[in-house]
Amino acid sequence: MAEDSGGLAHLDAVLDRERIRRRWKWKDVAQRAGISPVLLRAVRKGAKPMTEQTKTGLQDAYGWGDGAIDRILAGGEPPAPEPVPPHVFERVLRDDVEREMMAITRVPEEERWAFIIERRERLWREGQGQRGQHGLGRTGS
Repeated sequence: MAEDSGGLAHLDAVLDRERIRRRWKWKDVAQRAGISPVLLRAVRKGAKPMTEQTKTGLQDAYGWGDGAIDRILAGGEPPAPEPVPPHVFERVLRDDVEREMMAITRVPEEERWAFIIERRERLWREGQGQRGQHGLGRTGS
């Protein structure tokens, strides 16, 4: 599929929005997609054609299914992220990092919890939330 400039601009905007939401740098996107940062920039800006391998790499990097890049190039949006499971939001300290965060008493408790829960959600969305890793498994089971 040949990309028109409007489709590429939309894809670039979507990739950028999702990158920022995930707190990634462009080099992180490139690494996750298995391409160089220079190639990523060239593809985003239309200086190089997007190969199927690059599309697949970007879809995998962002956790989107097959065909997502083509849908975005056609003016669509990426698939909605899966909802975060409720146990991610439980106010139970699960690992040493969370305990250290909670020990920073100069920050109000609500802000500490917000940061801890944001971290859990980010880790879960990055696919690292399997049982037993990063304190994201359920407690008491």
